[in-house]
Amino acid sequence: MCIPKDNKKNQVSAIFFTVLIIFLGFNSIQNDMHQSINPSGETSIIKDQSIKSQAIGEGVLHDKVHTFHENQRQIEIHVYFLKGFNYWVSSAVVTDGHSCHMNITLIDPIGRVYYIYKSEEQMTFNKYYPVPFGVVVEGNYTLLFTEIEGPNLNIHIRVEQDFSLDGDLYVIEKEESVNYTMDLESDAMYHIELTRISPIAYSQDLTFTFDLNVTDPSDIVFTIYNQEPIISIYKPITFPFGTAQEGMYYMTFYTTQAQRYINLAIQILINKTFTGEIDSDSPNNETHNPASLFPYIPPSFFYSSVGIMGIIAFVALIIGAYYKRKFNN
Repeated sequence: MCIPKDNKKNQVSAIFFTVLIIFLGFNSIQNDMHQSINPSGETSIIKDQSIKSQAIGEGVLHDKVHTFHENQRQIEIHVYFLKGFNYWVSSAVVTDGHSCHMNITLIDPIGRVYYIYKSEEQMTFNKYYPVPFGVVVEGNYTLLFTEIEGPNLNIHIRVEQDFSLDGDLYVIEKEESVNYTMDLESDAMYHIELTRISPIAYSQDLTFTFDLNVTDPSDIVFTIYNQEPIISIYKPITFPFGTAQEGMYYMTFYTTQAQRYINLAIQILINKTFTGEIDSDSPNNETHNPASLFPYIPPSFFYSSVGIMGIIAFVALIIGAYYKRKFNN
């Protein structure tokens, strides 16, 4: 049966408009579903929002005002720290006219004790004292805030996560040597950074010194540091080291410190690679290639030849197009 062309057009038009009406109706229903009626009877639009829930150990972990008085001079706080992040422990007196001396002690999940803060001067009203701490071991930590002397007062304590740490993280124990393995390339210049990432309380000796050697794959020992100090937290000491061979290198250091435990970050950065690695004394090294059968062509001659051939080809194409058009006419 043959359907006239006009009927076909009408059928196609009807199908098109039917699909269009259904589509517009579906969008209208969707918009209505995104609306809700609040208790006051007004219509409000619910916006789709993607809200990231805070994971354990992230963001602000503690944010509270605590009272210190003559019967309670110490406040104990428990927080969960993630490995590889710096955290800030901040505190301030928030009752006007009051001041005190404060000690802050941190105990990690394994039971290691860090004396991270002792006020050099009295803490005064509304002045915050931030203390950083880089985490090497993840888990539950205990913070002890101890008022040494002073009146009854309130102190605002805030603990929050901050930036992530780079490099390999270690707990350095007093009078214990550390061996660190490095897989290095040959003929390269490296920069090696050592950074203290845990604080030392004011009352203790802040000096943290290194005796440091590097041993190459041939067991040759290079003395790098002798009693080199790291005084400031998050201010690394950096030394360059150029390699003559690839393989496993061993960095051995011994520390002198007042505090029993200190957290340390070690980072290996490659600065540059020396060119060639051509050893003139090697029998495999050859200054020329006798197997090459191609003569040397100066670059200026090569580029000039290419340019001339290109011009000739372009002129030939124009002439060919002209004669082709002439004969066709």
